[in-house]
Amino acid sequence: MRFDCREAIITALKEKDLFRDKTENPMSIPICSRSGDVIEPLVKPQWYVKVDDMSKAAIQVCLLFFSLL
Repeated sequence: MRFDCREAIITALKEKDLFRDKTENPMSIPICSRSGDVIEPLVKPQWYVKVDDMSKAAIQVCLLFFSLL
């Protein structure tokens, strides 16, 4: 089923002339020893950095720099 979806996407991209190419990926894909299914990676929670203060300071520096030109 998942590979059917991939093929459908590739077909749709080719129809819209957006498909570039298909290349082999050298990464090893984990396979279940019992079922032979591909083991999907778990989605991990992401962490983010609060950059409000840093961005305000950067904007002030840019404004000062361009006002001196």
